[in-house]
Amino acid sequence: MSEGLLGLFEERARGRRPTIAIGAGWERGDYAGKVLQAAMAVDFAEVVVVTGRDIPGSDDVTVHVSDDAEGMLVELLRSGEVDGVVRGSCSSSRVLTHLKRVFRASRLGRIALLETSDGRDFLFAPVGVDEGHTVEERLFLVREGIGLGRRLGVDLKVAVLGGGRKSDVGRHKKVDSSLNEAEEILNTVKEEGYSAIENYAILIEDAVEEGSNFIIAPDGITGNLIFRTLAYLGGGRGYGAVMTGIDRVYIDTSRAATAEEYVAAIMMASALTG
Repeated sequence: MSEGLLGLFEERARGRRPTIAIGAGWERGDYAGKVLQAAMAVDFAEVVVVTGRDIPGSDDVTVHVSDDAEGMLVELLRSGEVDGVVRGSCSSSRVLTHLKRVFRASRLGRIALLETSDGRDFLFAPVGVDEGHTVEERLFLVREGIGLGRRLGVDLKVAVLGGGRKSDVGRHKKVDSSLNEAEEILNTVKEEGYSAIENYAILIEDAVEEGSNFIIAPDGITGNLIFRTLAYLGGGRGYGAVMTGIDRVYIDTSRAATAEEYVAAIMMASALTG
């Protein structure tokens, strides 16, 4: 079994057989094939693939074909026909539009599970470019992440990041603002009674080295860049992101993910059902 947070998801998923839908988009030639490969490799869920056209070699997998695959994913989730959804390689913006409309969500956020090249994993947010641009948005993610950790049976060690070292105050107004906001988040969370949180400023490497397992970036653009650098350039992995703000199980994924990473995302969805 895997260690760390991934191992906790795996432990919860073991022995379960929920029905999980995963989307297969066609923006690039290998996108649908990777999703199909993942669906065929899973043994802890009944997997339904939702796609825009027939996928060659899919005879052993349940496939739903729709002109609006993103809409069908969300409708399956709303109706309860499936227990959870993984975005797979469908369009992020189209799925998010449907989620907001169908579930009337006032605020959505994604909390990703990342892993470094040497096998250390942690939750990470914000990762959507339109997320985490205010203190309140990041506080929402911190609170949701703490709740997710408790569902997994662990009190997370939270690291809040800012736009420079603490000694960099005065170098630029954006740096000052970012550092002040990180400190505000720290103080607010502590006032709410959660003490396992620290302001690491820009020193993300220290946060990971010292065992932080929930890291909050200064904003979603920075977070998305950190995610992409780690997962696609730095030899790490991005296993999927838990959607917060709705009362359903939805795991967001990258279209550039590997089949193995899609398997992990299905496992995460399975672990959070029930």
